[in-house]
Amino acid sequence: MSVPDFDRAASVKRNCPSAAERLVFDASLSLHPLANIQCGIVFIHAFWAGQSILTLRKLGESLARVDTEHRVDLIVCDIDEIQQLRDWQTRYYGGDITGGGGDALWIANGNIRARHNASRQCDFDATIRSLMLECHA
Repeated sequence: MSVPDFDRAASVKRNCPSAAERLVFDASLSLHPLANIQCGIVFIHAFWAGQSILTLRKLGESLARVDTEHRVDLIVCDIDEIQQLRDWQTRYYGGDITGGGGDALWIANGNIRARHNASRQCDFDATIRSLMLECHA
């Protein structure tokens, strides 16, 4: 008996039901380079970490509550698939390495405007509102 492959896209949507209809899973971010994102949140998901799952749920709930018109994209990627992750961390964060607790990057017009991780907590509702103002001014 063989074990079927783990369906990461289905897992992400199941663990983020409040934003599942707007969520896009792009494991390596190859289809959604940061420079091309006009108004979105990139969630760097660690499938093996319970904290990442909890953070994804909270982010989805906040997005559903604050952005009822679906103006902000939610792109979820797999921390183990992102080839350029170390380059980002060096360029934007001075080598601050993602720990797998569920990082979120708020992107406006191709630029990172805010970040959430275990050491940089933020108020999701307020940060989403600020992103919406910046993207859609």
